[in-house]
Amino acid sequence: MNNSLAYFLVNLTIGFHYGIYSTKTLHLHLDTFTFKNLLNGLYVAKKDGLCYAYLKSLYFIKEHLKNSSAKHSINIFLNKYSNVLLAEKKKLIRLMKTISYIQNHLAGLPVFCIKTIREIPYCPPDIDLFVPRNCVQKVIETLVKHGFKVRKYSGAEVRLFRNGFNRVDIYSSLTYMNIKFKDVEELIVKHSHPIKLDNIEIYVPSEFVCLVINALHGMLGHNALFLIDLIDTLIILKNLSRDTGHIAIFKKLQPHTLAILLDFIKCCLSAKMHALKAREFIIPSPIKSNNFLKTDLNIKYKILYIFHFIQSCIIFSSYVNFIKNLPDRIKTPIQCVLFLERVISGDTHGF
Repeated sequence: MNNSLAYFLVNLTIGFHYGIYSTKTLHLHLDTFTFKNLLNGLYVAKKDGLCYAYLKSLYFIKEHLKNSSAKHSINIFLNKYSNVLLAEKKKLIRLMKTISYIQNHLAGLPVFCIKTIREIPYCPPDIDLFVPRNCVQKVIETLVKHGFKVRKYSGAEVRLFRNGFNRVDIYSSLTYMNIKFKDVEELIVKHSHPIKLDNIEIYVPSEFVCLVINALHGMLGHNALFLIDLIDTLIILKNLSRDTGHIAIFKKLQPHTLAILLDFIKCCLSAKMHALKAREFIIPSPIKSNNFLKTDLNIKYKILYIFHFIQSCIIFSSYVNFIKNLPDRIKTPIQCVLFLERVISGDTHGF
């Protein structure tokens, strides 16, 4: 299976539906809409939680095409895999049910839904909530009282489960590589707005704050660009180009946060341009913020960041698929990275 072409096709399909790409761009690449490519696209979309958005976007494209081989292939494909769309819709309904259920019981508490409600239909395995530290215990106790069980409780993250619902991850801090991004935490609280979901109000960050969260998660969380973050970011950038209200928020970012944001945007735009020229997306692909390394942060964070990036290059290398299959000479550097991370963070327990 040609993954790079499949990722390109999924990006083009969803991107056209949501205004990233023009009709002219779509028609330039109609020859890629073969049954085989569409099926490969289904596989990669499913991995990224984009299966529903991909299939719905194909329906949208089909209605905009005149009779052609591409329209014929799309039609056959959608008829054959209509059951997949129904299955994905059930997943989205379960996701919405979980969000509505927990928000209904957490009404009145400062709870903000992050990385879950995207610009496109997205079906992640979990729901991420940001909760100010002084309210975390109350939120946990409330969810446990209503059937959830705590499975993980470490640092700034708490993980809860309940049968029939999506997993819930609660964050009391946005911390990456032991750097606390308090500027972004404040933005989440101050620049979130309510949206209606099954007559339940949930609070989500503004588009610009979502963009910053995408950047931190991509650059420091994964050190890699994933398809959901790329598409989400491209749609946000399109929307923000018509709105200047985010400029005031922009100025509140710390220098290292701003450096990460700008480099992340640059990576997304570069990936978009490369894809249109080469008809491929190498995703997930390692990404690095050179401007982050030029800030006045402590040198230990920069060293740790470089090693994280090297680790990401190894894990997401196009020459290997799974870390468990890597030879020892590759595994060893990764173990060294994990060891270094503990040392730099001051965790010397067991050494």
